[in-house]
Amino acid sequence: MATNFPKSGANFSPAYQISAIPYLTASIADEVSGVHNSAASPFPTTIEFDYVTKWIEVENTDATNGLRVAFSMTGSFEAGERLPNASTKSANSFGNYFVVATGEKVKYDMRCKQLFLVSNAAASGTPEAGSKSSSFAIRAGLTTIPSSNFPVLTGSISGVSAFDGIG
Repeated sequence: MATNFPKSGANFSPAYQISAIPYLTASIADEVSGVHNSAASPFPTTIEFDYVTKWIEVENTDATNGLRVAFSMTGSFEAGERLPNASTKSANSFGNYFVVATGEKVKYDMRCKQLFLVSNAAASGTPEAGSKSSSFAIRAGLTTIPSSNFPVLTGSISGVSAFDGIG
């Protein structure tokens, strides 16, 4: 008798058709760091879901700064900004994130397994040198698909392993 049954994956439709499992988390004030311009930036605050999301809602609970939300560590930084390894993101790269404005919340019907959060100091998208920070609340609906069965979201070309994830 076989005991190695196939596991549900990213395209297992029934997991998205049933009610979601609730997921809630929030930060303390000023938990999400901004970008440093002269030294290595802090690593983004990372939210890792145990199961693939069916939908996510991100609320920026900060009274001053925007909140960048990305699906990879590198994607949460703009061209020319300092990365956590102290290198500078190349000029021909783009920031692959969306910004949640101060006091706003957004909801997306979206599958993902992790989020990366960085403070965005101004609506212009130009953060100041590491002194800016934000806070958040996240609500999500989870499927029954383990996040280990979901692919890394990437924009890379097949066979190129320069980075994991959109960035």
